[in-house]
Amino acid sequence: MSNITVHPLLQEVSSNFGTELYVVLSGYIGPSDADIVRLYSSFEMSHYVDVPSGDVLAVSEGDLNGKVKIFILGSAPIRLTKTCPARAYEVFNGDDNPGPPEGEGGDGRADDPVQTGGGSYAMNNRLSMVMHFKKLFKRYN
Repeated sequence: MSNITVHPLLQEVSSNFGTELYVVLSGYIGPSDADIVRLYSSFEMSHYVDVPSGDVLAVSEGDLNGKVKIFILGSAPIRLTKTCPARAYEVFNGDDNPGPPEGEGGDGRADDPVQTGGGSYAMNNRLSMVMHFKKLFKRYN
């Protein structure tokens, strides 16, 4: 049994985290501030997770496409971000601003405001987003 060796990445993680829980995320490291590691789920760059660099325990070598696995502290405060390109009038219609002009598929009139809710709506939306990110970043772990 003495010729069995521990995988170097697992050895690095176990020596860095002790008994604290950790999480493994898969993705592509992208540009960010120096104290943040930004991990994208795909090359679309529409979903990413920001992790404080001090909470990253180890990073695997990238695969042929550059996809890595990062090991982070389970207690790390992370930021989930989903981007969605839009035009201002698509988002803020119903205000005192007119909608899209006639030449761009609209009639120039403002739509009625849409009730977005609060309280339980925000909590359900947050849970839905967390579950979505969980599927994206942990799919191949």
